[in-house]
Amino acid sequence: MPPGWWPQRGEVANALRAEMQTVVVVPQGQGAFVAVQEEKDLEGVETVLVLDFGYNTVDYLLMAITKYGKFEIIKGNTLPRLEVTKLVKLFRGELKGELSELPDRALKEMLRTGQGKLYGENIDLSGHKRRAVEKYCAILMGELKSNVGETWREADAVICTGGGFTTLNPKGTYRTTV
Repeated sequence: MPPGWWPQRGEVANALRAEMQTVVVVPQGQGAFVAVQEEKDLEGVETVLVLDFGYNTVDYLLMAITKYGKFEIIKGNTLPRLEVTKLVKLFRGELKGELSELPDRALKEMLRTGQGKLYGENIDLSGHKRRAVEKYCAILMGELKSNVGETWREADAVICTGGGFTTLNPKGTYRTTV
């Protein structure tokens, strides 16, 4: 469940128990952490920041890895207004003329690939994408600072995941920074 709804996890678990025998509620983003941890990419890492990029929100989990690979959540929440649509708007602002008037779905694909086509001609939009992503990341870092404080900067690794992440990284895979 989204970290922003974490305080309601008991209510959600109880509602699900009416339909199922076993219910385990975990915060969104934990799966990406477990997948990376299983691949042993996190040896020697004490703190991890998981960023789950969605099309409507960005969820974050700041986690401490304890003995034997166990972990504890230091802080987590849902950041509204940082959805991929925000990035598309920033990308649109970088474009000129007819390109800036294209529908969001077309711009999402151009943003994802860094390429576009207008009147049958291929257009390199990688510079426009880079500038939009830089602006988006600056906004994201500001939101993290105001929500988590400076402790997020002390994370030993960052895991980026989620459906919206494919817009930032066309391969759609997580990456860690150790």
